Amino acid sequence: MTTDLNHPDKKARLMAILRDHPLVIRAICEVESAYNPDAVSPAGARGAMQIMPFWDDKLNITDPFDPDQSVRAGAYIYEDELKRFRDPKLALAAYNAGAPRVLAAIQKAESREWEAIKEHLPKETQNYVPKVLAVLKRFDEQGV
Repeated sequence: MTTDLNHPDKKARLMAILRDHPLVIRAICEVESAYNPDAVSPAGARGAMQIMPFWDDKLNITDPFDPDQSVRAGAYIYEDELKRFRDPKLALAAYNAGAPRVLAAIQKAESREWEAIKEHLPKETQNYVPKVLAVLKRFDEQGV
């Protein structure tokens, strides 16, 4: 499937781009920015997928508000965390809080189970993972 990356409406471009990615990426985007390609968080995360500036050089991001660059970066980060943790919940936690925090929580809990480690993560992350999972469940129920 191809997408029209030259569409004048950034949000329409974003939605077209997301159709070419796994639903988990779309769910992350919904929770991170409510599909707003121009979103900026108080912590400094930018774009639809809320990418932190420290990723710019590593992922060759020149415009964090460009839907294509944002989704590509977000998909790369999530997939990288999924390879590292081999658990979707832990990968989502790492997307939100960073891998070092998840690794520290695993060490503190002496477990790799979400239920055991979540109390050792920031409250935002404890809420984030269930939010993304709820969006995925809604997609499934809607036949998306």
